[in-house]
Order: sequence, then C-alpha cells, then structure tokens
Amino acid sequence: MLGIAAGDNYLPNAKSTIVSEDNKNIRPSQFVLADVNEDTNDEIIFSDRGGESGDSVFFGVVSVSNIPDNGDGSETWTLLTSALDFETGEIYNKWDAAYLARIATFSVKRRSANYTGKHRPGTLKP
Repeated sequence: MLGIAAGDNYLPNAKSTIVSEDNKNIRPSQFVLADVNEDTNDEIIFSDRGGESGDSVFFGVVSVSNIPDNGDGSETWTLLTSALDFETGEIYNKWDAAYLARIATFSVKRRSANYTGKHRPGTLKP
C-alpha cells in the first residue's frame, strides 16, 4: 500500500500543485527520476500535456525534501525549472521529457530545451 492509512482509505505521503498559483493548467503526463543537479537526490523531471503558449509550464524539474511518514504536508517542494524560465515563443502542449548524460531534455515539434541543474536556461532552440 502507498500512503497513510486513514480509516478505510489512504492519504498521500506527499502532494504538490507544482506552482503556487491557483487554477494553473498543469497536467503532468510523463515522469523521469534522476539526479539532474548532482546533489545526490533524485529530482522529478516531467512533461506537461496541458497549457497554451504564454504562461504555461509545459515541462519541469522539481525537487522534494523532508517527506514525512505521517502525510502531514510538511514536505518541501521546489520547482527548479520549467518553460516559464525560457523565451518560448509560439508553442503548445504535448512535450516529451528525457534524461541522458546528466542533461534533462524537453522537446516538442522541432524545439528543444536542455537543463543540467548548473545554470538557468535561456531560449528554446529551434
């Protein structure tokens, strides 16, 4: 069983909305666990199937620490990067995520972005 027993049901050990804004259209669809920033802790690398050009997340790298055993919500989540850190131009959803040789790579329709955890990203490459 995953989670914390709560009567006949179970509660999650940890949960996150990914960003602090309310009503953000984020629908992660693919996940990879890897130590992108070489801090000996795995980060969650994800692609996002929601969103439209402008202020969408599209993809991200998230770290989490201090996950409690009692599901009390005291864990600490940090969004290390997302498409919000890039000059994206006119793009849409359906991103793909991969991790190879310490680089998280995100791509959609002939555009790509790389994140190594050592620097902030810039412009998406056509």
